[in-house]
Amino acid sequence: MLKRVGVFLLALVSPAAVFAGHHEQGEGIQPAASGGQVIVAYRVPCVAPAAGVAVLKELIAYESSVAAVNYSSVATVLDDETVGAIDVHASTEAMQKAFAWQEQDEQWLAIQMRALGTCEAGISDIETSIHRAQ
Repeated sequence: MLKRVGVFLLALVSPAAVFAGHHEQGEGIQPAASGGQVIVAYRVPCVAPAAGVAVLKELIAYESSVAAVNYSSVATVLDDETVGAIDVHASTEAMQKAFAWQEQDEQWLAIQMRALGTCEAGISDIETSIHRAQ
C-alpha cells in the first residue's frame, strides 16, 4: 500500500518538476521584431476603451482570416481615453501591401468605421507612427 502511495505521489509531482523550469529558457528580453521589420503603432482617442478594443480585436481577427498579406497585430488599451494597435510587418513593402489591401476591403473598412464610431472618433483622429526595427 505504501508503495502505491509513493508511486501515486511521484506521478503527481513529476510533471510539476519537469515543467517547473519551462519559463527559464526565455527569461531574457526577447525582441518584439527582427531587424528590418516595420512596426506601426496606432493611437485613437476613445470614450469607451473596453468596447473600442473589442471591435479592434474583431478587426484583427477578420484581417487575420482573409488578408493576402501576413503580419501580426495586437489591440491595446493605452489609458482611460485611448486605444490602439501595434502591427509588425516583414518589410516596408509588406506594410504598403497591407495598407493597400485594407483600403480596398469594404468589410475591413466597415469594421474600422464601427470601431471609430464606438470610440466617437474619426479617421483624422488616428495617430500613426512607423518604426523600423534594428
